[in-house]
Parts: sequence; C-alpha cells; structure tokens
Amino acid sequence: MWPLSQDELVRAVVEPIRSKLIPYVGGITTIERLHDVLANDQEPLRWLNGPYYRAALVVFLARQLSVPRQKTKALLLTHARDIENGIDRTRLTAESYIDHILDDAEAAVTQAAT
Repeated sequence: MWPLSQDELVRAVVEPIRSKLIPYVGGITTIERLHDVLANDQEPLRWLNGPYYRAALVVFLARQLSVPRQKTKALLLTHARDIENGIDRTRLTAESYIDHILDDAEAAVTQAAT
C-alpha cells in the first residue's frame, strides 16, 4: 500500500482522472461516438498503438451501427501498414486480416441477434 492517507489516495487518483482522462473520453456517451473516436486518427488516440486490435473494435462497432462493409474496409485499409506491424505476415496480409475481422463481426452480431 502507498503510505498515503485515504484522502491523499483519493486526491492522487481522482485528480489525474479529472484532468487527463475525462477531457478525452468524457464526450463518448454513445456507441456512435465511440466508433467515430476510434475510427479517427487524432490525438490522443492515434492508430500507432495496437492498430490490429483497434481495427477489430472499429469493425465490431461499425457492424453494430450497420455501417456498410466496404466503407469500413476502405477506412481500415488506410491503416494497412500499421495493422501489418502487429499481425503474423506469414499467414495474413492487412487486407485478409481486415476481411477476417469483418466476417467475425458479422457472425458475432448475427449470433447475438438470434
């Protein structure tokens, strides 16, 4: 445990959340807004970290929002180089990875609806 009192611990945790986290995520109150934030390549959420995972999140949210498959695929292909850095390139290309996650999202949303 930290050598802090309960009040000091609360301040140490709450202040960074209020000053650093809430300004970036406080406006994300709908699935549409979450999709838009993740799909964009803007600070503080750039596509540089974990783009293959982020692509999967964008695909799933897009599918839930009925965004056309080709529109989602076109968006993700703009990040193909970043996506390739995190996948097994002996088995997949960025495009085949994108197709796989598009198919997986379709199956997941279809299964959830039944």
